[in-house]
Amino acid sequence: MGVALSAYEVGRSRMAVGDFTGAADAFGRASAADPNSALLVAWQARAVNASGRAGAAQSLLSAGIAGISGAGWLRYDRAALRAKGGALEGAAVDLRWLYANDLANPIKVGEDPDFVALRTDATLKALVPQAQVEASVQLENSPVLVGERYVLDFRITSRSGVKLELSSLVDHPEAWVVERIVEDVTDTGPIWSRRRLRVEVLATQAGRIVVGPWLVRSGATSTITERVIVEALALEGRRLGDLDGREGLTLEFPSTRWRGVEQPFLGIKHDGGWAVFPAAMDFRPSVQVLGPRMEFRLGGQPEWMALKVSAAAGAAIWSQGERVMESID
Repeated sequence: MGVALSAYEVGRSRMAVGDFTGAADAFGRASAADPNSALLVAWQARAVNASGRAGAAQSLLSAGIAGISGAGWLRYDRAALRAKGGALEGAAVDLRWLYANDLANPIKVGEDPDFVALRTDATLKALVPQAQVEASVQLENSPVLVGERYVLDFRITSRSGVKLELSSLVDHPEAWVVERIVEDVTDTGPIWSRRRLRVEVLATQAGRIVVGPWLVRSGATSTITERVIVEALALEGRRLGDLDGREGLTLEFPSTRWRGVEQPFLGIKHDGGWAVFPAAMDFRPSVQVLGPRMEFRLGGQPEWMALKVSAAAGAAIWSQGERVMESID
């Protein structure tokens, strides 16, 4: 085992400096000392392939697949070499075996550039699917009275870890005032994430309002949601105050808008003054007297909030009774 480990470390150092022939020799010595190690076979095959001997690399992988118990994942490397070398049918055989034994995910394979050639074959391209985003929207609280809120409930399934973007395909009506956006990631895994986007909209004018459809984009894929029709009713004699000119939010994913912003944050960002802080902190004055806000949750539990605020004296972010950040007058 000591000989195998020492030779493996030499092989890794040779790979790092581009000496692929030397690396292949070192990994070969390591594999000879520990013949049941699939890892050493994989590294030897990678070094041999990097030195320009793709056929020899495939032979090493085939021998490892045949001789090492539980080393089925070596088929992935062989499938990749076959696909890159134009042996598409051979690559397909390996991929089907991996899928049947639940040792590879088709979406991850589809994202691997080594398998891009399979997309050119009409009979094999189904083996390398690309991640798709799915989205729908439903309307809650309709009909609604002018001065009250209705809710747009978006449901989105997308590739985990990929930024989401949301944009309207039509101009928003004047009666469109978004006051609150809550993004809740309800389920996340290595491949897919599911989330809800609840959008609270203030009805400022009576009549029939058509909003949407929206384009939801995730990486290189996109989908279009339905449009939504809202019926807003006005009660005669009801005092509503000044609803015209009410400030609202741009409809977007909070996780995308505030991506990369260090929390807590208090200052001017994007379209005005904002306070962004974790759920364990709070903002004073109270959030109830402030304007539009965004929230991000995981499984229904609040993670952080973004408040649109004025840069007024006395505004601050607090944590456990201590002021941690103040606004600029």
